Amino acid sequence: MYYVFDYAVVVYTDLLIGNNPVIVEFMPFVCCGAYIIFLLHYFHEEQNKNQLRQAQENLDIQLRQSVREMEALRESQALARQYRHDLRHHLQYVSSCIENGQSDKAQEYISDIFREIQAQKVQRYCENETVNLILSAFDARAKKDGVTLKISGGLPSLLNMSVSDLCVLLSNGLENALHVCMEDAIPQEKRIIDMQVYMREKKLFLQITNPCAGKVAFENGIPVSHREDHGIGVRSICTIVQKYGGVYSFLQKGDKFILRLSI
Repeated sequence: MYYVFDYAVVVYTDLLIGNNPVIVEFMPFVCCGAYIIFLLHYFHEEQNKNQLRQAQENLDIQLRQSVREMEALRESQALARQYRHDLRHHLQYVSSCIENGQSDKAQEYISDIFREIQAQKVQRYCENETVNLILSAFDARAKKDGVTLKISGGLPSLLNMSVSDLCVLLSNGLENALHVCMEDAIPQEKRIIDMQVYMREKKLFLQITNPCAGKVAFENGIPVSHREDHGIGVRSICTIVQKYGGVYSFLQKGDKFILRLSI
């Protein structure tokens, strides 16, 4: 494409030298047309490069977020293991409290230790460790924010997908749903996220349903918002699904927003 304009100029120059008045009269239009084609092609290539660059930046941001969440969970696991390792010391302290007639203090200490251990526990939803880590983290966040997270299904330990891509899909889908649930317009009793994830015929299926307030705006089937930094998660999900040749859909049914994808 870059040679079209150059070629037209060369031909135009040759014809000028040949002094053919008819062809010479129309050659400026040919050169203009070639130049316009060149510009259109150039801007199209630049637009594609910018879109790919933006998509990669979005994925890098979401990946770093997912990695931080997983590292935080692993640290929590290590802390829980430390508590179990120090169980002898805890029991000695509790025994000392009881021997000194301080049963209330002993009970309070036991309750504190129990709550800390439970808070750090990674729930087992399925065979996939990455899924367990991510879902445990979001379940803890949901409970803290007064949101009910219902999870059904699960994934095998081995998938035809990288761990980072799996993190992007699950983390962004749940992050968006949790963010909507915290809006003031959503009543407390409706702050429920229903997530289904499973494998069927070697394909991964994911559906996340959450409440929504008002009518959701869509553009080319993608939910849009004018809030700052909103939409990065959605674009990341779309990019990952397209990367594996899958399909996705976003739709609103009444006061419910539904994300579905298959890879």
